[in-house]
Amino acid sequence: MRRNGLFVPTSCRAVEPTSRRGLLLPASRRAVEPTSRGLTLLEVVLAAGLAALLAGSVYESVAVGRRAVESAQEEDLREQLAAAMELLTRELILASDVETAEDQRVQFGADLNDDGEPERVSYEAIGPTLVRRSGTVSVTLLRGLNSFDLNYLDAAGRPMATPVTGASLDEIRVAEVNATVSQEAESWSVANGIYLAHNR
Repeated sequence: MRRNGLFVPTSCRAVEPTSRRGLLLPASRRAVEPTSRGLTLLEVVLAAGLAALLAGSVYESVAVGRRAVESAQEEDLREQLAAAMELLTRELILASDVETAEDQRVQFGADLNDDGEPERVSYEAIGPTLVRRSGTVSVTLLRGLNSFDLNYLDAAGRPMATPVTGASLDEIRVAEVNATVSQEAESWSVANGIYLAHNR
């Protein structure tokens, strides 16, 4: 029926509720219940914030651990340098004769055991390592070596040309040792002047 140009229904059918939420739907249509619920924007933002906090704390823990390892490695390298130079100094002081005197190698005899028999000992820089040899035993004393230089002085304190050979070996009074080690951006140096026992 039309009234003033508008359609007005003359009868209405009753609509039955078919949803548990109280929605009124036509009887011919079935309500679909959601089986899973999605995340709200607030939940997504909170989850992202927690993930960022967790990632930040893990990163900081890894960074602190890495710095601790690097610090321990640096300390270990400094201790190795000091120990190697102390051993070289202690043994070279006892040298009864020098057989080889080069820029990066020194070989000598020294009575290390106080038994009256000198042992043959040598120290040599081989690449980034400092190696000590005694008889057939070879020990790497130091790794990470940047430079290792030996200089020799005579009784007047004058530098001797290297390699020192022949009768000039008996004229060596002092051996100057300069060693530098480095790790990443850090470097450490040690310099010793050693008076040889046989020429004092």
